[in-house]
Amino acid sequence: MTDQPAYDTICLPRTGSAAITFRGRLLAHSQPGEDVVRWHVLQLYAIEGGGYVIAIVYGTRWRKELGREDVYVVGDDPSAVTRALELHDPTAAVQGYPPDARYAEKQRRLLRDIRARYQVQVSDLLWQVDITVRPCDLSPATKATFPA
Repeated sequence: MTDQPAYDTICLPRTGSAAITFRGRLLAHSQPGEDVVRWHVLQLYAIEGGGYVIAIVYGTRWRKELGREDVYVVGDDPSAVTRALELHDPTAAVQGYPPDARYAEKQRRLLRDIRARYQVQVSDLLWQVDITVRPCDLSPATKATFPA
């Protein structure tokens, strides 16, 4: 007898594309508190038979700004999960301030804050499923931030 949860049929919507349906189970979930105007919800699923699916939802309460739903299917290697999360641009759907020099610094701060919150959520998601990487598997940008 296994203590693994059963696999269910899961259907994940994607912005601008058909939904993805697969047999899987939710491994981890991360979302911020309720006091934010713009946020991400991250979900990591195991696919029956192997591999992972990452669902990233960008939500917003900002007037005239639209949310976005992205789904990534990655292989069996947990480092592929980490890589997909690193490559995702959490600011792609953010409109923010008008494209005017007067708002440039506010826009930079907004995007920096969204990236920082996303990175905290990525860490939370990976921690829940105990996905770690060896130093040699880190991306060049990440390696550069650590002293040798």
